[in-house]
Amino acid sequence: VYVITNSTRESRSAIAARIKRGGAEVDVDKIYNSGYMAARYIKLYYPEVNKVYLFGGDGIHDELKAAGFEVKGGKEDNDKPMSRNLFDSIEIDEDIGALVRGILARLN
Repeated sequence: VYVITNSTRESRSAIAARIKRGGAEVDVDKIYNSGYMAARYIKLYYPEVNKVYLFGGDGIHDELKAAGFEVKGGKEDNDKPMSRNLFDSIEIDEDIGALVRGILARLN
């Protein structure tokens, strides 16, 4: 059985654990969520990218890290209130090769 979801809230391992708690088992390699697919897409089509900036939560963050990306934003910025001051204070990092957006309540 394959599990395919557009959720970015949970990593594939978290999805597998939740399914197991429900009484079934699925191999993590048969779970495809949007965080995992975003990481694969960048690796495949933009192999020169090593660092990404994330607007999103834990699930997509964990998938990007598992794929070997250095992740900025995400967990470290999710609790900051969105404001003009926040955006003005962001330092430009020329090494960031991609912006990745998952679900984040204050941006949706």
